[in-house]
Amino acid sequence: MLNFIWAEDLNGTIGYQGTMPWHCHEDMVHFRQLTNGFPVIMGYKTFVSMGKRALPHRYNYVLTHRHLQQTNIHPLASIDEAQKAIQQSATDVFVIGGVSVFEQLLPLADRLYQTIIEGHYPSDTKMPPLNQQRWHLVEQNRVRAGRPGEPNCIFKTWELATK
Repeated sequence: MLNFIWAEDLNGTIGYQGTMPWHCHEDMVHFRQLTNGFPVIMGYKTFVSMGKRALPHRYNYVLTHRHLQQTNIHPLASIDEAQKAIQQSATDVFVIGGVSVFEQLLPLADRLYQTIIEGHYPSDTKMPPLNQQRWHLVEQNRVRAGRPGEPNCIFKTWELATK
């Protein structure tokens, strides 16, 4: 099963100057709980935004033409290679960003894990809008920030309306 996971603010912002423009501990815990032990696919810019490090306890695919020689980083040269990796996986796979990867792989997705960060932040990268007719909201939970100065968030899980 192909899953997408991302956080966006109330305007659809997912990034600003190569980073997420907020810190939300609850969202990071949610991300870890869902993706831990599963392969993740990301674009090169997302990889760079994470300090060019592999996420621990996950098989890390990076879409890039660059030659990467790091432990637990597996480069994929094209979307076709990503599709093959998804098809060959014996477990769920999570797409974690960025926008180009989301746009290209969304037709293959089975489930979406969307976090809405309750706030408005500076933006230079936005998530493409979801086709509400294609997706069915199956779960929604509002979570209050557990740390001072951090935003509240809403966890939403979407599944395909039809297969």
